Amino acid sequence: MAKRYVVTKPDEHIVHRTNSIQTVTQITKRPKWVVEQYINSDKLLDGWKIVDQEDQQAS
Repeated sequence: MAKRYVVTKPDEHIVHRTNSIQTVTQITKRPKWVVEQYINSDKLLDGWKIVDQEDQQAS
């Protein structure tokens, strides 16, 4: 099971999918410790919504 981050900007219909927290920090232009506080949060980080989900491998 790999971590999977989905980073969306609802206002602009932008969706990024990545398994790297570093990529999330590059997209949001915020440090990792800030990004981690917004994962699975109802709050938006500069308009970005960050969700992590387990990557379900098809069996």
